[in-house]
Amino acid sequence: VNIAVALAVLPLFGKLGAVAPWTLDASSLLAMVGLFLGVDFLFYWFHRFGHRTNIGCAAHAPHHSTEELNYAVALRASVTQRLFSFLFYWPMVVIGFSAEAVVAMVAFHLLLQFLPHTRVVPKLPAWISSWMNTPSHHRVHHARNDRYLDKNYGGFLIIWDKLFGTFAPETEECSYGLTSPPNT
Repeated sequence: VNIAVALAVLPLFGKLGAVAPWTLDASSLLAMVGLFLGVDFLFYWFHRFGHRTNIGCAAHAPHHSTEELNYAVALRASVTQRLFSFLFYWPMVVIGFSAEAVVAMVAFHLLLQFLPHTRVVPKLPAWISSWMNTPSHHRVHHARNDRYLDKNYGGFLIIWDKLFGTFAPETEECSYGLTSPPNT
């Protein structure tokens, strides 16, 4: 599904890139870091959109509907969620990154999303969990506990949640699934 959506979005990104005021060479280390940070920042807003709007929630609900948290959950996504996801990254093309570089970085970023989808990894040391979205932080995100609702939207970095007031540490056992499970 990701490949099909990426192939559908690539021509649109190519047309947007044609009107970009300049081009950024993603082959330099600094540009790659900038592209990664931009994708991670936009992922935060896409993920928040997926929880805070009706249409985003409808697209994102299959990902949260399971009452378990494991690596297979990372794969649970609707076609509309993937389409919304890719469409959130257009600003990276407009500021000058090539369509191919943006799609490649989004794909890499999606691969990184497997890492936090587990209950097996315990809390990591503070020097890691202070900036990285760890499995502990993501367990909070998937929990339906009242204190954890609408928290920890970060992709690879948890700094966006800390910056925008949506961070919550894991302090109690998480209960997974939707607050109003579907009847089918």
